[in-house]
Amino acid sequence: MFAYRQGGVTMWFPIVLSTLVVLLWCGGAQAAGQFSVDAFGAKPNQRVDSAAAARAAVRQAIQAGGGVVRFGPGTYYMMTADNNAYAVWPRNARNVHVTGVKGKTKIIVTDPHIGFFRWDRSTNCALTNVIVDYETPPFTQGKIVAVSKAGGTFDLKIDEGFPQLDAGFFNRGREWGMPIDRKERRPKYWWGDHIWIKDWQKVSPGVWRLTCKSAGQTKELAVGDRYVQLARQKNHGVFGVWHSSQILMQDIIVHASPGITNGVVMSDAVVYRRFQVRFREGSKRLITSNGDGIHVHGNRRGPLIEDCYFEGICDDGVNLNSHMNPITKVVSPTEIIVHRKAVEFRRGDRVQIADPDQGTVKGLTTIVALKALPGDRFALTLAKPIEGMRENTGAPRAGAGGRGRGRSPEARQDKGDVLYNLSASNENFIIRNNTFTMHRRHGLLIRSGKGLIEGNTFDRICGAAILIQNGMPLEGPVPWDVTIRKNKCIAVARSHNHGYQSGYGAIMVRTNKKGHKPAPGRGITNIRIIDNEIIDPPMQGIYVVSATDVTISGNKVTATADTPPYGPNVGMRIDNAAGVKIKDFTFTDPRGLVKAGIVITRSVDAGDKGVTLSGLKIKLPEGTPDVVDQR
Repeated sequence: MFAYRQGGVTMWFPIVLSTLVVLLWCGGAQAAGQFSVDAFGAKPNQRVDSAAAARAAVRQAIQAGGGVVRFGPGTYYMMTADNNAYAVWPRNARNVHVTGVKGKTKIIVTDPHIGFFRWDRSTNCALTNVIVDYETPPFTQGKIVAVSKAGGTFDLKIDEGFPQLDAGFFNRGREWGMPIDRKERRPKYWWGDHIWIKDWQKVSPGVWRLTCKSAGQTKELAVGDRYVQLARQKNHGVFGVWHSSQILMQDIIVHASPGITNGVVMSDAVVYRRFQVRFREGSKRLITSNGDGIHVHGNRRGPLIEDCYFEGICDDGVNLNSHMNPITKVVSPTEIIVHRKAVEFRRGDRVQIADPDQGTVKGLTTIVALKALPGDRFALTLAKPIEGMRENTGAPRAGAGGRGRGRSPEARQDKGDVLYNLSASNENFIIRNNTFTMHRRHGLLIRSGKGLIEGNTFDRICGAAILIQNGMPLEGPVPWDVTIRKNKCIAVARSHNHGYQSGYGAIMVRTNKKGHKPAPGRGITNIRIIDNEIIDPPMQGIYVVSATDVTISGNKVTATADTPPYGPNVGMRIDNAAGVKIKDFTFTDPRGLVKAGIVITRSVDAGDKGVTLSGLKIKLPEGTPDVVDQR
C-alpha cells in the first residue's frame, strides 16, 4: 500500500500484492506458486480456444490461496466465456496475479458479445502486461453514399473487412452510431455527437439503409461522411471489477471493447496505471471502445487512475458516480425506508438527502442502524433528523429510459427525495497524468466528492474536458471538495451541442435539477480550479453555476485568430453562485466575437459575498470589457 495525503485526508491505494505473490513475481518463485496457462492446455499462436485453460489456471491459483498465473509471449485466442459474459471470470480470488509478458502477450477475443476478464468479490489481485483486441470488432464502419433528409434515412456502404449489419451480434446494442470526420479519426463535430437508429435493411451487396429515430438527425449528414454503427453491449465490456478490493490493472493495452472498457462496481481501492485504450498500429478502424474508458460506480475508495491513455472511445473517458436510492417512506425525520439501487449500506455510512426536482441537498448525516426488508429495501435510522423529507412517489414508467435504453422502474422514481451513500461514492479518487484525445463525450464526468484531478491532458474531444456535476435524479451524489489542478485542455467541447451552448465550458462545475437543468440551489461546494491551461476554448473557458465556495486561481485561457468561432466567447462565466474567488486569471482572445473576459450574472450574490476578483490579466480587442458584472 501507499498513502497520498490531500486536504488533511490520507488516501490509501495498493501498489503491491501480498508478500507471497510479490516474491513469486520478483523471481524468488517456487513452482508451487506458479500457474502457467500453457500447462493447463492454452495454445499460444494457434487459433484454438485458450479460454478454458486460462480459467482452469486461475481457478487453481484461487484454490491454492494465491499465486501468479502466467501467459507466455504470443497470441492467445479467447473463444468461449464463463456464463456467456467473460472469457475469464474469477470469483472470490485472494492474492492472485494474472500477468503476461509486457508488450508480447496478446489476447484475441473472437466473440464480439463477450468480454475478456472480470474480477468478482476478489481481494488483493492484479492483472498486468496484456494487449487485448477483438478478432471481429464489435462495430462496423463505412461511408455514407446517400441521404434522404425527408425520409430520415441514409445509405451506408460497409468498408471491406468489416462485419455486415446482419451479423448476429448486432441483435443487441444496436441503438446508435456516430458520423466520423472525413480526415481525422474522431467523431464529426456537429449538432450532436451520435445518431439513434430505429432500423436498417439491406439495399444492395454491402450497402444498408439506416432509418433514424428522428428524421432531423440526418440534417447535417452528407454523402462521403464516414460512419460507425455500434453493437454496444450494456452489461459488460472488455474488463470488469465487481464487489472487489485492492485490484491493480497495470500495463494493459486495449484496441477494442464491446461496451464500457472497464466497469468498476461497488468495489474499493482499485488502481489503473499505464492502462491504454488506443488504435492498433496499422489498423483502419475508426473507433476503439464502444463505451467509457473507465466507469466507476459506488466504490468505497478511489479509484486511482494515473499515467493512462484513452483515444477513439465512444463515450466519457472516466465516469465516476453512485446511484440514487428513492426514499419510499418517511417514518420520522430520523427513520426512513429506501429502495436500494446498486449500492451497499453499512452502519456509520455518511449519506446525503437530496431533492432531485430542485437539485438541492436537504441534509447530511450518518446511518446509525439499518435493517434489510423484502424487495431490496432498507430501513435506515439516521444520526440526526432531516426535516422536510418527501416520500418518493414517482410511478415507474414501462420501458423507461428513452431512446431504446431500458432502465429498471426504481431508476425512474424521481418524484420525491432520494438518498445517496457518500461512503460509497468513489470519494478520495485521484485522476492524474492521463491523456484523453479524439473521442466522443466528456473527458472526465465526475459525480463524486473529495478528489484530485491533476496533470491530465484533454485534446480535441467532443465534450467538456472536466465536468463536475450531479446527474439528478439517477446518478450522483451532489459533488463536494474536488481539486482540479494543472490540467491542459486543447480544443475541447468541439461538438456543437457542447461548444456552442451557454451552459457548457472546457472546465465546468454545475449543480443540476431534474431534466439536467441548472439547479436553483447551490449544492456543489468547495471546488478548487487551480493553474489549468485552456487552449482554443469553446464558448466558455470556465463555467460555474449553482455552486458555493469555488476558488479559481492561476488559470490561463488562450484563443487565437484560428480558434473556431464558438461564440460569443467569454473566458469565464459565473451563474447562481456565492463564495467564488477569482485570482490571477489570464485570458487572451483577439477575435471580434469575444464578449468579455469574465461574465458575472444577476443570479450571483452581491458584492464580495458573491465574487472577489484580483490579479486579472485579460487581453481582448479594443472596446471589449474585461468584466461584465450584471448584478
